[in-house]
Amino acid sequence: MNLSKINQEHAKKNRTSVRKKTIVIITLLFTTLTFSQKVSEELKSTIKADNLDVFKTLIDDTDLDTYYKINDRDYTLLIITIKLKASSCFEFLIENKVNVEKISSGKTPLMHAVKNGKLDMVKILITAGADKLAKNDVNKTALDYAVRYKRKDIQTYLESL
Repeated sequence: MNLSKINQEHAKKNRTSVRKKTIVIITLLFTTLTFSQKVSEELKSTIKADNLDVFKTLIDDTDLDTYYKINDRDYTLLIITIKLKASSCFEFLIENKVNVEKISSGKTPLMHAVKNGKLDMVKILITAGADKLAKNDVNKTALDYAVRYKRKDIQTYLESL
């Protein structure tokens, strides 16, 4: 093979590689945009009031692990229930096998429960299979959050496991 033919083959491989990378990037962007939606005021106020009956009418199985945008951050319903301290809605999601490891805003649901000082939710998450040793993108665990936010009761519980 001459040098010109080798260069043509190399250029063709590079174009194919660039196309594949472009397709992957576009797919990732589309997936992110598709699965993140703005949380409605009705849903937010229902969770805030911990009104399980209305909550059940506003969501279906496809919503359980969907990301909802609040203040330019993406949260799952599970994490929204943790942040708004909506125990009934939280337990309903757990009973319906929501993903207890799905990261939102750089933290697992367990980390959010620890940060918000919700020992009851921490225990439920652990029972549901949440990994107490899971690390986030800054290499922190739920126990690290318990220490950082001075959640002694949660720290003691996590250390006892």
